[in-house]
Amino acid sequence: MKKCKVIINKNKETVEALFYGVFQKAWTHGDSLSVGGFKAGQVAYPIAVVDWGEGLKEVNVDEVKEVAE
Repeated sequence: MKKCKVIINKNKETVEALFYGVFQKAWTHGDSLSVGGFKAGQVAYPIAVVDWGEGLKEVNVDEVKEVAE
């Protein structure tokens, strides 16, 4: 775990947190019910896992700033 700063709201307010790492969030979905809609598949994107005293939280990777070694 490393210390970092995390943006927690739209006002760009930051808090110090513990950085656990970058992980992949993924899930599968079925076919669209619409005629000509999308086919079944998988959605995946990176997330950062941090803790600022409220338990582990998933945040967008770009909301993590200044990871300290």
